[in-house]
Amino acid sequence: MMRVWGTMILTAGLAAPVAAAELPTFDSGAHCKEVAAFGGSPSYMVERGCLDMEESAKSILSRKTIEPQIMEHCSQVATFGSIGSYATLKGCVDMEEAAKATLSRRTVEAQILTHCKQVASFGGPGSYATLLGCVDMEEQARSGLGQ
Repeated sequence: MMRVWGTMILTAGLAAPVAAAELPTFDSGAHCKEVAAFGGSPSYMVERGCLDMEESAKSILSRKTIEPQIMEHCSQVATFGSIGSYATLKGCVDMEEAAKATLSRRTVEAQILTHCKQVASFGGPGSYATLLGCVDMEEQARSGLGQ
């Protein structure tokens, strides 16, 4: 059986480097009021802490160049079940960028790469973190088969 290896095509199909994505607009005040009221009576301390985290995350994100595909995926994550959160968006962007950097240093068998790209982009723009997790699991399974 012939194996084909490739690193240059690792991110092809998930995204191509293009201009930076625009930062979405979230209502941090409304988000933090929801967070502060979770579980009962509202807490001013929790609301203030939430607003501080949101402001810090938004400031950091506004200075970054973020790939549009990462921004699209992370915007969906940051608004899942809520108004939207810059802190959640930043956490997702950081995780996606770290996964992309890790993948760029790896050599992945073509069969695994093809399968994992399909998994990572199922139903959405695609996720480097999902791609990395899939590659890791597929490589472990392959080595368990003695291949």
